[in-house]
Amino acid sequence: MAPYAVPVGAGESGEDILNPPEGLVVEIKARETVSLVSALGQALRSNADAIPVVIWRHNGQGEASMDDWTVTMRLADFENLWRDSDREKRNRSTSS
Repeated sequence: MAPYAVPVGAGESGEDILNPPEGLVVEIKARETVSLVSALGQALRSNADAIPVVIWRHNGQGEASMDDWTVTMRLADFENLWRDSDREKRNRSTSS
C-alpha cells in the first residue's frame, strides 16, 4: 500500500486505510460476494469528496498475495486519473 497508509482494524467505522494518497478513500473487502455499488457507496459515505476505491481480498488470499488482490473504482474516476497521469507525463517531458 501507499508508504503512509495505516490499516484500520476490521469492524471499525470510517475509512479502512488512513492516510491514503490525497483524494482517495479506500475500502477493503475480504469476501467473495458483495455488491460493487454498495462497497463503493460505503467508501463515498466515509469521504464524499474523495475518489472511492474498493480493494478486494478474495478467499484464500492473505497478505502474502496482496499483489493479486483486485481493485474496483468508477470508470469516470479512472478516466480522470488516467488523464491527469498522462498530462503530468507530458508536462515532465516538455520541461526536461
